[in-house]
Amino acid sequence: MIKIERLCMGCMSDNGGEEICPVCSHNNSEDNGENCLHVRHILKNRFLIGKAYETNGQGITYIGFDNETGTVVNISEYFPVPISLRDPLTGEVSVNGENGYAFNEGILDFIALGKKLSGLELDAVPEVIDVFEKNGTAYTVFKSKTGITLREFLLRNGGSLKWDQARPLFMPLVSVISELHSNGIIHGGISPETVNVGRDGKLRLTGFAIPQLRHLQTSTNSQLFPGFAAAEQYDTEKSLSEATDVYGFAATLFRTLMGAAPPEVKERLTEDKMTIPADVANELPEAVLITLADALQITEEKRTRTMEEFKINISPALDVTSAFAKVNSAKGGEEKKNDKKPKKGKGDNTSRKYMLISAGITAGIFLIIGVVLWFTVFRNSFDDNKPDEALEVVTKEPEKEEEPEIIKDPNEITVPDFTKKDMTLEQAANENTNLNFVVYGKMYSEKKEGTIIGQKTNAGSTVKKGDSVYVILSLGSEYINIPDFSGVDKRDALLELYRSGFSFDNITVYEKEDESVSYGCVIETQPSAKTKVSKDSKITIFVSKSNEPMDNLE
Repeated sequence: MIKIERLCMGCMSDNGGEEICPVCSHNNSEDNGENCLHVRHILKNRFLIGKAYETNGQGITYIGFDNETGTVVNISEYFPVPISLRDPLTGEVSVNGENGYAFNEGILDFIALGKKLSGLELDAVPEVIDVFEKNGTAYTVFKSKTGITLREFLLRNGGSLKWDQARPLFMPLVSVISELHSNGIIHGGISPETVNVGRDGKLRLTGFAIPQLRHLQTSTNSQLFPGFAAAEQYDTEKSLSEATDVYGFAATLFRTLMGAAPPEVKERLTEDKMTIPADVANELPEAVLITLADALQITEEKRTRTMEEFKINISPALDVTSAFAKVNSAKGGEEKKNDKKPKKGKGDNTSRKYMLISAGITAGIFLIIGVVLWFTVFRNSFDDNKPDEALEVVTKEPEKEEEPEIIKDPNEITVPDFTKKDMTLEQAANENTNLNFVVYGKMYSEKKEGTIIGQKTNAGSTVKKGDSVYVILSLGSEYINIPDFSGVDKRDALLELYRSGFSFDNITVYEKEDESVSYGCVIETQPSAKTKVSKDSKITIFVSKSNEPMDNLE
Protein backbone atom coordinates (compact mmCIF):
# COMPACT_ATOMS: atom_id res chain seq x y z
CA MET A 1 0.00 0.00 0.00
CA ILE A 2 1.22 3.50 -0.87
CA LYS A 3 2.20 5.64 2.09
CA ILE A 4 0.72 9.10 1.71
CA GLU A 5 3.87 10.76 3.09
CA ARG A 6 5.64 9.56 -0.06
CA LEU A 7 3.11 11.22 -2.38
CA CYS A 8 3.75 14.48 -4.23
CA MET A 9 0.99 16.97 -3.47
CA GLY A 10 1.26 18.35 -7.00
CA CYS A 11 0.73 15.17 -9.03
CA MET A 12 0.06 12.44 -6.42
CA SER A 13 2.89 10.29 -7.77
CA ASP A 14 5.03 8.25 -5.38
CA ASN A 15 8.27 10.24 -5.49
CA GLY A 16 9.73 8.81 -2.30
CA GLY A 17 8.83 11.92 -0.31
CA GLU A 18 11.13 14.27 -2.25
CA GLU A 19 10.64 17.97 -1.50
CA ILE A 20 10.98 18.93 -5.18
CA CYS A 21 9.07 16.37 -7.21
CA PRO A 22 11.17 14.87 -10.05
CA VAL A 23 7.95 14.13 -11.94
CA CYS A 24 6.15 17.49 -11.93
CA SER A 25 8.67 19.84 -10.23
CA HIS A 26 6.15 20.76 -7.52
CA ASN A 27 7.65 22.13 -4.28
CA ASN A 28 6.08 19.99 -1.56
CA SER A 29 7.08 22.43 1.17
CA GLU A 30 4.46 24.88 -0.13
CA ASP A 31 0.90 25.04 1.19
CA ASN A 32 -2.28 26.11 -0.59
CA GLY A 33 -3.51 29.72 -0.44
CA GLU A 34 -5.29 31.26 2.54
CA ASN A 35 -8.81 30.50 1.25
CA CYS A 36 -8.01 26.86 0.52
CA LEU A 37 -7.85 23.70 2.57
CA HIS A 38 -4.34 22.83 3.71
CA VAL A 39 -2.43 20.22 1.73
CA ARG A 40 -2.66 16.76 3.33
CA HIS A 41 -6.06 17.61 4.85
CA ILE A 42 -8.21 14.45 5.00
CA LEU A 43 -11.92 14.45 4.11
CA LYS A 44 -14.22 11.65 5.33
CA ASN A 45 -11.15 9.71 6.51
CA ARG A 46 -10.64 8.83 2.86
CA PHE A 47 -9.75 11.67 0.49
CA LEU A 48 -6.34 13.37 0.75
CA ILE A 49 -6.24 17.03 -0.31
CA GLY A 50 -3.34 18.06 -2.53
CA LYS A 51 -2.51 21.16 -4.52
CA ALA A 52 -5.34 23.57 -5.37
CA TYR A 53 -5.09 24.09 -9.12
CA GLU A 54 -8.24 26.08 -9.95
CA THR A 55 -10.32 28.72 -8.16
CA ASN A 56 -13.43 30.35 -9.63
CA GLY A 57 -16.85 31.71 -8.68
CA GLN A 58 -18.11 28.23 -7.83
CA GLY A 59 -15.23 27.12 -5.67
CA ILE A 60 -11.86 25.41 -5.54
CA THR A 61 -10.63 22.28 -7.30
CA TYR A 62 -7.83 20.23 -5.78
CA ILE A 63 -5.85 17.25 -6.94
CA GLY A 64 -6.46 14.48 -4.42
CA PHE A 65 -5.86 10.86 -3.54
CA ASP A 66 -8.48 8.24 -2.70
CA ASN A 67 -7.00 6.14 0.11
CA GLU A 68 -9.72 3.54 -0.32
CA THR A 69 -9.01 2.75 -3.97
CA GLY A 70 -5.42 4.01 -4.22
CA THR A 71 -6.25 6.26 -7.19
CA VAL A 72 -5.76 9.91 -8.09
CA VAL A 73 -8.90 12.05 -7.96
CA ASN A 74 -10.04 15.62 -8.48
CA ILE A 75 -11.92 17.19 -5.56
CA SER A 76 -14.26 20.10 -6.23
CA GLU A 77 -15.19 22.18 -3.16
CA TYR A 78 -18.11 24.60 -3.14
CA PHE A 79 -16.52 27.88 -2.06
CA PRO A 80 -17.96 30.77 -4.11
CA VAL A 81 -15.74 33.81 -4.12
CA PRO A 82 -16.21 36.51 -2.81
CA ILE A 83 -19.10 35.49 -0.55
CA SER A 84 -17.29 32.70 1.36
CA LEU A 85 -14.99 32.72 4.39
CA ARG A 86 -12.87 29.93 5.85
CA ASP A 87 -11.61 29.27 9.36
CA PRO A 88 -7.87 28.67 8.78
CA LEU A 89 -7.65 26.23 11.70
CA THR A 90 -10.69 24.00 11.20
CA GLY A 91 -11.33 24.54 7.50
CA GLU A 92 -14.98 25.40 8.23
CA VAL A 93 -16.71 27.56 5.62
CA SER A 94 -19.12 30.38 6.44
CA VAL A 95 -20.92 33.11 4.50
CA ASN A 96 -19.46 36.58 4.09
CA GLY A 97 -21.97 39.28 5.01
CA GLU A 98 -25.61 39.09 3.94
CA ASN A 99 -25.10 36.57 1.15
CA GLY A 100 -26.76 33.60 2.81
CA TYR A 101 -29.43 33.18 0.14
CA ALA A 102 -26.95 33.23 -2.74
CA PHE A 103 -24.67 30.77 -0.91
CA ASN A 104 -27.50 28.35 -0.07
CA GLU A 105 -28.99 28.55 -3.55
CA GLY A 106 -25.59 27.72 -5.01
CA ILE A 107 -24.90 24.80 -2.69
CA LEU A 108 -28.26 23.25 -3.60
CA ASP A 109 -27.36 23.48 -7.29
CA PHE A 110 -23.86 22.16 -6.58
CA ILE A 111 -25.15 19.06 -4.76
CA ALA A 112 -27.88 18.46 -7.35
CA LEU A 113 -25.35 18.65 -10.19
CA GLY A 114 -23.03 16.18 -8.47
CA LYS A 115 -25.89 13.76 -7.86
CA LYS A 116 -27.02 13.95 -11.48
CA LEU A 117 -23.51 13.37 -12.80
CA SER A 118 -23.04 10.44 -10.43
CA GLY A 119 -25.97 8.67 -12.08
CA LEU A 120 -24.42 8.82 -15.54
CA GLU A 121 -22.13 6.33 -17.20
CA LEU A 122 -20.66 8.33 -20.07
CA ASP A 123 -17.02 7.90 -21.02
CA ALA A 124 -16.80 11.53 -22.16
CA VAL A 125 -17.97 12.86 -18.76
CA PRO A 126 -15.91 12.74 -15.53
CA GLU A 127 -16.91 9.82 -13.32
CA VAL A 128 -18.26 10.98 -9.95
CA ILE A 129 -16.97 8.93 -7.00
CA ASP A 130 -18.71 10.73 -4.15
CA VAL A 131 -20.85 13.76 -3.30
CA PHE A 132 -21.01 14.81 0.35
CA GLU A 133 -21.34 17.74 2.76
CA LYS A 134 -18.57 18.66 5.18
CA ASN A 135 -17.01 21.78 6.76
CA GLY A 136 -20.22 23.76 6.24
CA THR A 137 -20.03 23.26 2.48
CA ALA A 138 -20.17 20.46 -0.14
CA TYR A 139 -17.70 18.40 -2.16
CA THR A 140 -17.80 16.40 -5.39
CA VAL A 141 -15.01 13.88 -6.01
CA PHE A 142 -14.22 12.95 -9.63
CA LYS A 143 -12.05 10.18 -10.99
CA SER A 144 -8.98 11.80 -12.55
CA LYS A 145 -8.24 11.30 -16.25
CA THR A 146 -5.10 12.46 -18.01
CA GLY A 147 -5.17 14.65 -21.09
CA ILE A 148 -4.68 18.18 -22.38
CA THR A 149 -7.18 20.89 -23.24
CA LEU A 150 -8.42 21.17 -26.79
CA ARG A 151 -6.89 24.64 -26.89
CA GLU A 152 -3.43 23.24 -26.15
CA PHE A 153 -3.99 20.35 -28.55
CA LEU A 154 -4.78 22.75 -31.40
CA LEU A 155 -1.78 24.92 -30.63
CA ARG A 156 0.43 21.84 -30.85
CA ASN A 157 -1.13 20.76 -34.16
CA GLY A 158 -0.97 23.83 -36.36
CA GLY A 159 -3.88 25.75 -34.85
CA SER A 160 -6.74 24.04 -36.69
CA LEU A 161 -8.04 20.75 -38.08
CA LYS A 162 -9.60 19.72 -41.39
CA TRP A 163 -13.25 18.62 -41.29
CA ASP A 164 -12.32 14.98 -41.89
CA GLN A 165 -10.02 15.19 -38.85
CA ALA A 166 -12.49 17.03 -36.63
CA ARG A 167 -15.54 14.93 -37.53
CA PRO A 168 -14.62 11.72 -35.66
CA LEU A 169 -13.48 13.78 -32.66
CA PHE A 170 -16.51 16.01 -32.26
CA MET A 171 -19.50 13.98 -33.37
CA PRO A 172 -19.47 11.54 -30.39
CA LEU A 173 -19.77 14.59 -28.10
CA VAL A 174 -23.06 15.57 -29.77
CA SER A 175 -24.80 12.49 -28.37
CA VAL A 176 -23.08 12.92 -24.99
CA ILE A 177 -24.27 16.52 -24.62
CA SER A 178 -27.76 15.48 -25.72
CA GLU A 179 -27.75 12.79 -23.01
CA LEU A 180 -26.70 15.40 -20.44
CA HIS A 181 -29.60 17.58 -21.50
CA SER A 182 -32.05 14.68 -21.17
CA ASN A 183 -30.84 14.39 -17.57
CA GLY A 184 -31.41 18.08 -16.87
CA ILE A 185 -27.74 19.11 -17.07
CA ILE A 186 -26.77 22.26 -18.98
CA HIS A 187 -23.00 22.63 -19.18
CA GLY A 188 -22.95 26.34 -20.05
CA GLY A 189 -19.18 26.52 -20.52
CA ILE A 190 -18.32 24.41 -23.56
CA SER A 191 -15.11 25.81 -25.02
CA PRO A 192 -11.57 24.70 -25.96
CA GLU A 193 -10.69 25.23 -22.28
CA THR A 194 -13.29 22.74 -21.01
CA VAL A 195 -12.94 20.08 -23.70
CA ASN A 196 -10.03 17.73 -23.07
CA VAL A 197 -8.21 15.48 -25.51
CA GLY A 198 -7.29 12.20 -23.83
CA ARG A 199 -4.34 9.97 -24.57
CA ASP A 200 -6.74 7.71 -26.44
CA GLY A 201 -7.54 10.56 -28.83
CA LYS A 202 -11.11 11.01 -27.56
CA LEU A 203 -12.69 14.31 -26.50
CA ARG A 204 -14.09 14.64 -22.99
CA LEU A 205 -16.07 17.37 -21.26
CA THR A 206 -14.72 19.02 -18.12
CA GLY A 207 -15.59 22.19 -16.22
CA PHE A 208 -19.06 21.19 -15.04
CA ALA A 209 -20.42 23.92 -12.79
CA ILE A 210 -23.54 25.41 -11.26
CA PRO A 211 -25.57 27.78 -13.50
CA GLN A 212 -24.46 30.80 -11.46
CA LEU A 213 -20.87 30.35 -12.66
CA ARG A 214 -21.93 30.30 -16.31
CA HIS A 215 -24.21 33.32 -16.08
CA LEU A 216 -23.42 36.97 -15.46
CA GLN A 217 -23.89 37.43 -11.70
CA THR A 218 -23.73 40.22 -9.18
CA SER A 219 -23.23 38.26 -5.94
CA THR A 220 -20.61 35.78 -7.17
CA ASN A 221 -17.87 35.80 -9.77
CA SER A 222 -19.01 34.30 -13.06
CA GLN A 223 -16.71 32.48 -15.47
CA LEU A 224 -17.60 32.96 -19.13
CA PHE A 225 -15.45 32.19 -22.15
CA PRO A 226 -15.51 35.09 -24.66
CA GLY A 227 -16.32 33.90 -28.15
CA PHE A 228 -17.92 30.73 -26.81
CA ALA A 229 -20.52 32.16 -24.40
CA ALA A 230 -24.01 32.79 -25.81
CA ALA A 231 -25.87 36.10 -25.58
CA GLU A 232 -28.27 34.86 -22.89
CA GLN A 233 -25.32 34.25 -20.56
CA TYR A 234 -24.73 38.02 -20.42
CA ASP A 235 -28.42 38.79 -19.76
CA THR A 236 -29.41 38.56 -16.09
CA GLU A 237 -33.08 38.29 -17.09
CA LYS A 238 -32.57 35.07 -19.06
CA SER A 239 -31.65 31.55 -18.00
CA LEU A 240 -29.47 28.94 -19.62
CA SER A 241 -31.00 26.38 -21.97
CA GLU A 242 -30.00 23.55 -24.27
CA ALA A 243 -29.49 26.18 -26.98
CA THR A 244 -26.74 27.70 -24.79
CA ASP A 245 -24.71 24.51 -25.15
CA VAL A 246 -25.49 24.37 -28.86
CA TYR A 247 -23.81 27.77 -29.22
CA GLY A 248 -20.78 26.76 -27.13
CA PHE A 249 -20.30 23.49 -29.01
CA ALA A 250 -20.69 25.14 -32.42
CA ALA A 251 -18.25 27.91 -31.45
CA THR A 252 -15.72 25.30 -30.32
CA LEU A 253 -16.07 23.40 -33.62
CA PHE A 254 -15.80 26.74 -35.47
CA ARG A 255 -12.54 27.50 -33.64
CA THR A 256 -11.20 24.05 -34.50
CA LEU A 257 -11.97 24.35 -38.21
CA MET A 258 -11.18 28.05 -38.74
CA GLY A 259 -8.18 28.46 -36.45
CA ALA A 260 -9.83 31.39 -34.63
CA ALA A 261 -12.79 31.77 -32.28
CA PRO A 262 -16.00 33.52 -33.38
CA PRO A 263 -16.21 37.20 -32.38
CA GLU A 264 -17.42 37.75 -28.83
CA VAL A 265 -21.19 37.81 -28.82
CA LYS A 266 -21.29 41.30 -27.27
CA GLU A 267 -19.44 42.58 -30.33
CA ARG A 268 -21.77 40.73 -32.66
CA LEU A 269 -24.77 42.43 -31.05
CA THR A 270 -23.60 45.79 -32.37
CA GLU A 271 -21.87 44.72 -35.58
CA ASP A 272 -22.07 41.11 -36.69
CA LYS A 273 -19.03 40.42 -38.87
CA MET A 274 -18.39 36.72 -38.66
CA THR A 275 -16.42 35.63 -41.70
CA ILE A 276 -14.92 32.39 -42.93
CA PRO A 277 -11.67 32.33 -44.92
CA ALA A 278 -12.30 31.43 -48.56
CA ASP A 279 -9.82 28.54 -48.57
CA VAL A 280 -11.55 26.99 -45.55
CA ALA A 281 -15.05 27.56 -46.95
CA ASN A 282 -14.09 25.83 -50.21
CA GLU A 283 -13.03 22.68 -48.34
CA LEU A 284 -16.02 22.41 -45.99
CA PRO A 285 -19.21 20.54 -46.91
CA GLU A 286 -22.16 22.85 -47.36
CA ALA A 287 -24.02 21.15 -44.50
CA VAL A 288 -21.23 22.06 -42.06
CA LEU A 289 -21.34 25.74 -43.00
CA ILE A 290 -25.11 25.92 -42.75
CA THR A 291 -25.23 23.98 -39.47
CA LEU A 292 -22.61 26.23 -37.87
CA ALA A 293 -24.44 29.31 -39.07
CA ASP A 294 -27.75 28.19 -37.58
CA ALA A 295 -26.11 27.11 -34.31
CA LEU A 296 -24.26 30.42 -33.93
CA GLN A 297 -27.30 32.65 -34.26
CA ILE A 298 -27.16 35.38 -31.62
CA THR A 299 -30.73 35.04 -30.36
CA GLU A 300 -32.10 31.79 -28.94
CA GLU A 301 -35.27 32.13 -31.01
CA LYS A 302 -33.35 31.87 -34.28
CA ARG A 303 -30.66 29.45 -33.08
CA THR A 304 -30.65 25.66 -33.37
CA ARG A 305 -32.47 24.62 -30.22
CA THR A 306 -31.08 21.17 -29.39
CA MET A 307 -28.04 19.00 -30.03
CA GLU A 308 -30.27 16.43 -31.74
CA GLU A 309 -31.39 19.10 -34.18
CA PHE A 310 -27.71 20.02 -34.67
CA LYS A 311 -26.92 16.38 -35.44
CA ILE A 312 -29.72 16.11 -37.98
CA ASN A 313 -28.62 19.32 -39.69
CA ILE A 314 -25.00 18.25 -40.02
CA SER A 315 -25.76 14.61 -40.92
CA PRO A 316 -25.31 15.09 -44.72
CA ALA A 317 -21.64 15.84 -44.02
CA LEU A 318 -20.96 12.84 -41.79
CA ASP A 319 -20.54 10.11 -44.40
CA VAL A 320 -19.09 11.99 -47.35
CA THR A 321 -15.84 13.80 -48.01
CA SER A 322 -16.09 17.41 -49.07
CA ALA A 323 -16.84 17.62 -52.78
CA PHE A 324 -14.66 20.68 -52.95
CA ALA A 325 -11.70 18.79 -51.51
CA LYS A 326 -12.14 16.10 -54.17
CA VAL A 327 -12.30 18.68 -56.96
CA ASN A 328 -9.20 20.46 -55.65
CA SER A 329 -7.36 17.15 -55.39
CA ALA A 330 -8.23 16.29 -59.00
CA LYS A 331 -6.98 19.69 -60.15
CA GLY A 332 -3.75 19.40 -58.22
CA GLY A 333 -1.91 17.51 -60.97
CA GLU A 334 -2.89 19.98 -63.67
CA GLU A 335 -1.72 22.96 -61.60
CA LYS A 336 1.67 21.35 -61.02
CA LYS A 337 2.14 20.82 -64.76
CA ASN A 338 1.63 24.51 -65.47
CA ASP A 339 2.43 26.25 -62.20
CA LYS A 340 3.52 29.45 -63.94
CA LYS A 341 0.02 30.12 -65.19
CA PRO A 342 -2.60 31.77 -62.99
CA LYS A 343 -4.82 29.21 -61.25
CA LYS A 344 -8.17 28.74 -62.91
CA GLY A 345 -11.53 27.39 -61.86
CA LYS A 346 -12.67 29.89 -59.20
CA GLY A 347 -15.34 31.38 -61.38
CA ASP A 348 -17.79 28.53 -61.10
CA ASN A 349 -21.06 28.93 -59.22
CA THR A 350 -20.00 26.85 -56.20
CA SER A 351 -16.76 28.76 -55.69
CA ARG A 352 -18.50 32.14 -56.10
CA LYS A 353 -21.08 31.11 -53.51
CA TYR A 354 -18.46 30.24 -50.91
CA MET A 355 -16.41 33.33 -51.69
CA LEU A 356 -19.56 35.31 -50.94
CA ILE A 357 -20.05 33.38 -47.68
CA SER A 358 -16.45 33.94 -46.68
CA ALA A 359 -16.68 37.67 -47.44
CA GLY A 360 -19.36 38.16 -44.82
CA ILE A 361 -21.64 35.55 -43.31
CA THR A 362 -24.42 37.20 -41.38
CA ALA A 363 -27.06 35.71 -39.16
CA GLY A 364 -29.83 36.77 -41.55
CA ILE A 365 -28.29 35.03 -44.57
CA PHE A 366 -27.72 31.84 -42.64
CA LEU A 367 -31.25 31.82 -41.30
CA ILE A 368 -32.62 31.95 -44.85
CA ILE A 369 -30.32 29.13 -45.94
CA GLY A 370 -31.34 27.05 -42.95
CA VAL A 371 -35.05 27.56 -43.66
CA VAL A 372 -34.60 26.62 -47.30
CA LEU A 373 -32.66 23.51 -46.33
CA TRP A 374 -35.33 22.47 -43.88
CA PHE A 375 -38.18 22.83 -46.37
CA THR A 376 -36.30 21.16 -49.22
CA VAL A 377 -34.46 18.33 -47.44
CA PHE A 378 -35.14 17.58 -43.78
CA ARG A 379 -38.89 18.08 -43.81
CA ASN A 380 -39.32 15.49 -46.53
CA SER A 381 -37.16 13.01 -44.65
CA PHE A 382 -39.46 13.21 -41.61
CA ASP A 383 -42.79 13.33 -43.45
CA ASP A 384 -44.87 10.49 -42.04
CA ASN A 385 -47.32 10.73 -44.95
CA LYS A 386 -44.65 10.22 -47.59
CA PRO A 387 -44.98 6.75 -49.21
CA ASP A 388 -42.12 4.32 -48.76
CA GLU A 389 -40.15 4.84 -51.98
CA ALA A 390 -38.37 1.51 -51.57
CA LEU A 391 -41.69 -0.32 -51.84
CA GLU A 392 -42.49 1.35 -55.18
CA VAL A 393 -39.53 -0.21 -56.96
CA VAL A 394 -39.84 -3.75 -55.58
CA THR A 395 -40.87 -6.28 -58.21
CA LYS A 396 -42.19 -9.63 -57.14
CA GLU A 397 -40.52 -12.63 -58.72
CA PRO A 398 -42.74 -15.49 -59.85
CA GLU A 399 -43.17 -17.98 -57.07
CA LYS A 400 -41.21 -21.18 -57.55
CA GLU A 401 -41.67 -24.38 -55.73
CA GLU A 402 -38.75 -25.65 -53.70
CA GLU A 403 -37.12 -22.21 -53.92
CA PRO A 404 -34.35 -22.01 -51.30
CA GLU A 405 -35.06 -19.69 -48.39
CA ILE A 406 -33.59 -16.23 -48.84
CA ILE A 407 -31.00 -15.54 -46.19
CA LYS A 408 -31.53 -12.23 -44.43
CA ASP A 409 -28.81 -9.62 -44.78
CA PRO A 410 -26.84 -9.78 -41.48
CA ASN A 411 -26.49 -5.99 -41.56
CA GLU A 412 -30.26 -5.50 -41.53
CA ILE A 413 -32.22 -5.12 -38.28
CA THR A 414 -35.96 -5.26 -37.75
CA VAL A 415 -36.96 -2.40 -35.46
CA PRO A 416 -38.80 -3.60 -32.32
CA ASP A 417 -41.83 -1.88 -30.81
CA PHE A 418 -40.15 -0.20 -27.85
CA THR A 419 -43.39 1.41 -26.66
CA LYS A 420 -44.97 -1.95 -25.70
CA LYS A 421 -42.02 -3.00 -23.56
CA ASP A 422 -42.01 0.02 -21.23
CA MET A 423 -38.29 0.33 -21.85
CA THR A 424 -36.14 3.26 -20.86
CA LEU A 425 -33.76 4.72 -23.40
CA GLU A 426 -30.83 3.17 -21.54
CA GLN A 427 -32.42 -0.29 -21.54
CA ALA A 428 -33.26 -0.06 -25.23
CA ALA A 429 -29.71 1.02 -26.07
CA ASN A 430 -28.20 -1.79 -23.99
CA GLU A 431 -30.36 -4.41 -25.70
CA ASN A 432 -29.92 -2.97 -29.19
CA THR A 433 -26.27 -2.02 -29.38
CA ASN A 434 -26.31 -1.98 -33.19
CA LEU A 435 -28.78 0.91 -33.27
CA ASN A 436 -28.19 4.58 -32.59
CA PHE A 437 -31.02 6.06 -30.52
CA VAL A 438 -31.99 9.70 -31.05
CA VAL A 439 -34.48 11.52 -28.80
CA TYR A 440 -36.53 13.79 -31.02
CA GLY A 441 -39.26 14.63 -28.53
CA LYS A 442 -40.44 14.44 -24.92
CA MET A 443 -43.93 14.69 -23.47
CA TYR A 444 -45.81 14.15 -20.24
CA SER A 445 -47.41 10.76 -19.72
CA GLU A 446 -48.41 8.38 -16.95
CA LYS A 447 -45.42 6.22 -17.71
CA LYS A 448 -42.20 6.53 -15.74
CA GLU A 449 -39.89 9.38 -16.69
CA GLY A 450 -37.41 8.30 -19.36
CA THR A 451 -39.65 5.51 -20.72
CA ILE A 452 -40.01 5.31 -24.51
CA ILE A 453 -43.63 6.19 -25.35
CA GLY A 454 -43.34 6.77 -29.08
CA GLN A 455 -41.04 6.15 -32.01
CA LYS A 456 -40.64 7.88 -35.34
CA THR A 457 -38.97 4.80 -36.82
CA ASN A 458 -41.89 2.40 -37.11
CA ALA A 459 -41.79 -0.97 -35.41
CA GLY A 460 -41.26 -3.76 -37.93
CA SER A 461 -39.36 -1.58 -40.38
CA THR A 462 -35.92 -2.65 -41.53
CA VAL A 463 -32.80 -0.56 -40.92
CA LYS A 464 -29.07 -1.10 -41.22
CA LYS A 465 -26.70 -1.60 -38.32
CA GLY A 466 -25.67 1.79 -36.95
CA ASP A 467 -28.77 3.56 -38.29
CA SER A 468 -30.60 6.04 -36.08
CA VAL A 469 -33.92 5.21 -34.45
CA TYR A 470 -35.93 8.27 -33.39
CA VAL A 471 -37.94 7.92 -30.18
CA ILE A 472 -40.12 10.00 -27.86
CA LEU A 473 -39.48 9.84 -24.12
CA SER A 474 -41.87 10.30 -21.23
CA LEU A 475 -41.41 13.27 -18.91
CA GLY A 476 -43.42 11.45 -16.31
CA SER A 477 -46.70 12.69 -14.96
CA GLU A 478 -47.36 16.37 -15.46
CA TYR A 479 -49.02 16.46 -12.06
CA ILE A 480 -47.44 15.40 -8.79
CA ASN A 481 -48.41 15.54 -5.13
CA ILE A 482 -46.64 18.12 -2.99
CA PRO A 483 -44.82 16.21 -0.25
CA ASP A 484 -45.46 16.90 3.41
CA PHE A 485 -42.42 18.94 4.46
CA SER A 486 -43.62 19.78 7.97
CA GLY A 487 -40.55 20.04 10.22
CA VAL A 488 -38.16 19.31 7.34
CA ASP A 489 -35.08 21.48 6.90
CA LYS A 490 -35.62 24.14 4.23
CA ARG A 491 -32.64 22.99 2.17
CA ASP A 492 -33.84 19.38 2.10
CA ALA A 493 -37.31 20.52 1.07
CA LEU A 494 -35.91 22.62 -1.78
CA LEU A 495 -33.79 19.74 -2.98
CA GLU A 496 -36.77 17.38 -2.98
CA LEU A 497 -38.89 19.84 -4.96
CA TYR A 498 -36.05 20.31 -7.43
CA ARG A 499 -35.62 16.57 -7.90
CA SER A 500 -39.37 16.23 -8.42
CA GLY A 501 -39.18 18.56 -11.40
CA PHE A 502 -40.19 21.94 -9.94
CA SER A 503 -38.23 24.98 -11.04
CA PHE A 504 -36.49 27.06 -8.38
CA ASP A 505 -37.84 30.13 -10.19
CA ASN A 506 -41.34 29.07 -9.15
CA ILE A 507 -40.48 28.46 -5.48
CA THR A 508 -40.70 31.29 -2.96
CA VAL A 509 -39.51 31.01 0.65
CA TYR A 510 -40.93 33.16 3.46
CA GLU A 511 -39.97 33.22 7.14
CA LYS A 512 -42.52 33.55 9.91
CA GLU A 513 -42.62 33.09 13.68
CA ASP A 514 -43.54 29.64 14.94
CA GLU A 515 -41.96 28.48 18.20
CA SER A 516 -43.22 24.94 17.70
CA VAL A 517 -40.96 24.41 14.68
CA SER A 518 -37.17 24.48 14.76
CA TYR A 519 -35.36 27.33 13.08
CA GLY A 520 -35.05 27.00 9.30
CA CYS A 521 -37.54 24.13 9.13
CA VAL A 522 -40.74 24.11 7.10
CA ILE A 523 -43.98 25.12 8.80
CA GLU A 524 -46.28 24.65 5.81
CA THR A 525 -46.53 25.01 2.06
CA GLN A 526 -49.00 26.65 -0.28
CA PRO A 527 -50.55 24.76 -1.98
CA SER A 528 -50.74 22.47 1.02
CA ALA A 529 -49.14 19.03 1.31
CA LYS A 530 -50.62 16.20 -0.80
CA THR A 531 -52.18 18.68 -3.23
CA LYS A 532 -51.81 17.52 -6.83
CA VAL A 533 -50.28 20.28 -8.95
CA SER A 534 -48.50 20.81 -12.24
CA LYS A 535 -44.70 20.93 -12.24
CA ASP A 536 -45.02 24.48 -13.57
CA SER A 537 -47.00 25.60 -10.51
CA LYS A 538 -45.72 28.25 -8.13
CA ILE A 539 -45.07 27.01 -4.60
CA THR A 540 -44.59 29.01 -1.41
CA ILE A 541 -42.66 27.53 1.54
CA PHE A 542 -43.01 29.02 5.03
CA VAL A 543 -40.07 28.33 7.33
CA SER A 544 -39.57 29.04 11.01
CA LYS A 545 -37.98 32.39 11.80
CA SER A 546 -35.37 32.89 14.53
CA ASN A 547 -32.83 35.45 15.67
CA GLU A 548 -30.09 32.84 15.65
CA PRO A 549 -27.44 33.78 13.05
CA MET A 550 -27.40 31.44 10.06
CA ASP A 551 -23.59 31.12 10.13
CA ASN A 552 -23.72 29.41 13.51
CA LEU A 553 -25.93 26.59 12.31
CA GLU A 554 -24.52 23.22 11.37
